[in-house]
Amino acid sequence: MNNIDNIVNWVNNIKQVSNLVYSVYGFMRKLRYHQYQNLDNRSHPIKENGQIRFISFSNYMYKCNYCGYRYSSTILFEQKYCKYCLYLYHKDLSDKNVCLDVHIVNSTSNSHCTEHESKNIESYTQNIQEWCMNCSEILYFKQIVTKYSFDMNYYHERQNEIIKYEMNCTLCGRQNLLINAEFSLCPDCYLISSEWIESTLSKKSILVLYLSWRYNIEQCIFCKHILKDISSETSDDCQKWCSNCFTIYAGCGYCLTTNIIFGLTNQSKCKKCERILFITIDTKNIMENFIVSAKYNTDYHNLIEKYVKNNCTSNSLMIHSFISNLPYLDAEYILNSKLKVNEDIFIEFGFIPYYNKYMRCICGREYSVTPIFRQKYCKYCLYWYIKFTKFTTKNMMDVHIITNSINCTDHEPRTLDFCTQNIREWCKNCSEILYFKQIITQYSFDMEEQSKMIQGENCNLCGNLIDRQISFMCLDCYSVSSEYIESILIKKKILILYLPWWDAYSKCIICRQYFRYKSYHQKWCSHCSIIYNSCIHCLTTNIIFGFTIQSQCIKCKRVVPISIDGNYNIDEFIDSIIDTNDEIAKYMNNTDDPLKIYEFIKNKVKVSCKNIKMIKYSETKDFERIAEGGFGIIYKATWNNESLASYNSIVAVKKFLNSQDISKDFINELKSFDQYNNRFEHIIKYYGITQDPDTRDHMIIMQYADGGDLHNYLQKCFKDITWNDKLAIILEISRGVDCIHEENYIHRDLHSGNILSVKNDRSTSHKWHIGDFGLSRPANITSLNNKIYGVIPYVAPEIFNGKAFSKESDIYSMGMIMWELTSGCKPFADSEHNADLILEIIDGKQPEITNDTPECFANLMKKCWDSDSLKRPNIKEIRKIIGMWAHKMKDIDQFYEAETTRLKLIEKRELGPEYAVTTHPGAIYTSRLLNSLISSSSSISSSSSTSFNTTQEYISKELEFDINDAKCSSSSELNSSTKQEYISKKRKLNLVYNDARWSPLLIFQNSLNTQRPINSSRKLKIAKM
Repeated sequence: MNNIDNIVNWVNNIKQVSNLVYSVYGFMRKLRYHQYQNLDNRSHPIKENGQIRFISFSNYMYKCNYCGYRYSSTILFEQKYCKYCLYLYHKDLSDKNVCLDVHIVNSTSNSHCTEHESKNIESYTQNIQEWCMNCSEILYFKQIVTKYSFDMNYYHERQNEIIKYEMNCTLCGRQNLLINAEFSLCPDCYLISSEWIESTLSKKSILVLYLSWRYNIEQCIFCKHILKDISSETSDDCQKWCSNCFTIYAGCGYCLTTNIIFGLTNQSKCKKCERILFITIDTKNIMENFIVSAKYNTDYHNLIEKYVKNNCTSNSLMIHSFISNLPYLDAEYILNSKLKVNEDIFIEFGFIPYYNKYMRCICGREYSVTPIFRQKYCKYCLYWYIKFTKFTTKNMMDVHIITNSINCTDHEPRTLDFCTQNIREWCKNCSEILYFKQIITQYSFDMEEQSKMIQGENCNLCGNLIDRQISFMCLDCYSVSSEYIESILIKKKILILYLPWWDAYSKCIICRQYFRYKSYHQKWCSHCSIIYNSCIHCLTTNIIFGFTIQSQCIKCKRVVPISIDGNYNIDEFIDSIIDTNDEIAKYMNNTDDPLKIYEFIKNKVKVSCKNIKMIKYSETKDFERIAEGGFGIIYKATWNNESLASYNSIVAVKKFLNSQDISKDFINELKSFDQYNNRFEHIIKYYGITQDPDTRDHMIIMQYADGGDLHNYLQKCFKDITWNDKLAIILEISRGVDCIHEENYIHRDLHSGNILSVKNDRSTSHKWHIGDFGLSRPANITSLNNKIYGVIPYVAPEIFNGKAFSKESDIYSMGMIMWELTSGCKPFADSEHNADLILEIIDGKQPEITNDTPECFANLMKKCWDSDSLKRPNIKEIRKIIGMWAHKMKDIDQFYEAETTRLKLIEKRELGPEYAVTTHPGAIYTSRLLNSLISSSSSISSSSSTSFNTTQEYISKELEFDINDAKCSSSSELNSSTKQEYISKKRKLNLVYNDARWSPLLIFQNSLNTQRPINSSRKLKIAKM
């Protein structure tokens, strides 16, 4: 009703303005109007039996648990409260039940409230009864403690504002509440007490700390873990607990107090009102760890009790700082250390990171950093290591410690000059570690850092004086050794270096690539295949040059398993790229400084293949099938890897079918592929190998060509591709082939499907790249000798005659690509790709040159197609000629005329892929095994009694014969050991036969389909031959 009266009064007194409707609605929105609930409805559960429900027990919540109304925040300390629930609590207040210690100011946004007498805009009160829902703002509640209550920076920024209102205690009237310029609570009203109670669950004594305020911090006071809410019908949202250190925070909903219970129990009692607080926690799987925690943390519970008794008159908020600095043994540490109830504790070197760039320890706490060498360590974990380790000569730490405070009470007083090399004298409160000798980081080699070390110190391990002119390490204690062991995995000898320190490098010392971390103490370089395995008991490191499944510490003899997943042939291949010089094994016998081993390894280890790397299959996702070849499937995928320009980079993934048992020949192809692959601009980049976990097929991850292949480009855009464009394309292709041939390699499968368009990083244009270098073959073939793979129209004729692939055969293929640029069609698309076509290619069959092709361009193509491979131009000649054409330095008129002719032919619909002949269904343009269509070249090469001596060009257009006549040829002629001579008009072919099985007639006969028709115009009697 009050809101309705306010609306009526405001409307009666409003001035007539142009935006009257807007003003009325604006005024109504400002009212605290609760249409969903009657504020005076006593059945509403907001306030029941005096409970204070307008304050949440978790300061991170943004809506009230009871009414759903959005929380408001106090001006200071960001305490959250519900105005609606506070209004209902306020309705029933009387002088007898006022128990809130609160500071209230008048709202500047509503200074004309009609609920009460007008107030000064600067009015201030500590009486909650004077709070108004419409015009008051809560400055802060003294009984709600948030993280800002302990933040001195926060306090100093707002010090003047806090002092202005901090006068007397609301509850008792005591003055001078500011102690030592710190925000504090009244020591008379905000008492802290403690007692030991018996846990109803473990039947053990546990400590309870009684706080006279609401603990509204989301993090545990001990371990800083996020607290979990305890949901229960009886908990009334005032309970939370830390599952990491088994600490319960139980708040009383009537008194704004908190019990901190250092252990597990199912009930607690409020110290003020003595109400029983029931606690419901599932302790089924945590009770054993709790008992272990209670066993080792009892001393700290006693310290807390002692602190409370001795500091009852000081600032009560200091208890938080005292407890948070205790090195409490939490559940996470218990699990990592595998502690049991009846066992003595043994802590490993878990306080040192394996990767010196880590920011937090495995316990969740931030690392500290040494002033010298910037070595990281966790003070909390170091404390427990020192507390429970029985030090011997085997596990003694080589460390230098100084003192940075003289106010520590944990031991005998020390001066700032106190320093020690005894790790047992380190104190978490007043000591600082200058450096660890047994931890090697990138800064250990910095001469400036080394100069900061203590001069003339003795070795902490053996006591001998260290000669700093040679090394800052003791040569007796820090000696490096090595040995060759037989790898259980690959059954070969591999080298292991035993380093007497903890290697905290983040990069490989050979290739400077970042490590992959297999565990807390194992890392490996996927480029060099070198494994670094450190002993967490002795602070030593084994550098393993190869693959194995286990490693043994030379100091404590513990054997640690090593897990590097992969195919054995892949493992052996990656292992084979490491050339460990025997000088490494002998080096340490003559060295004067142990740390020089790093530089020596860097100079002596030869890594023949730094780009081959195994990639986790889980790093790839979003596979999209885009093409399929003769032996594999091409996918477009996303690779999540920081090594690329974009973390989520689009890549191409080539999956090799039936490649579960990948062959060594395929591995050898990867070696050669990698030699040049990522070094040249016009070659598709290669990233690594992965394996499908389901099919076990191997996959290669490569650069994604977003512009597609050359054939599809010609099909779509042929009309718009000028002769200048064609020259630019073939020039880029020639550059790529030149890169391959320059490295003395052969592509062996050049065709338009392997010429790929990639967007230029520096512009919107695309560049043409060569892909699928040497990989268009099945990965599971165990021997590729004399196996011919490819696309028939692009394979040079000499390959069908049994010769090996060569640079000249690549030139033939390039000539076919040049022709495809002129026509927009693939060569011999109208023919079935079978044995007939192979014979025609051997006979010299060539595509028909288009009418718009310049004579100079046609002549170059014909040279590339020359049946005599030795007469073909090399790639540098081709590149030079095309470059002169592209830059208009030669034959300009021919290309100008060709462009004019091209446009006319397109207009007449006489040029282009859409006007070409229909593609034969038997035309196959994916790489495949061709031996079934031609004579068995492997059989020919294996025959020691057969010799082919070829002179001049073989042109079978002038030599015609009938296969049926050949069948009738005298066997005596074929079996004769006498040399027989076959002569054609343009070519002499001298054949020497000792065995009729290798007769060319029988070879052709076996390769041809006997049902195909015989060309009657091409007959020549065998007798005449």
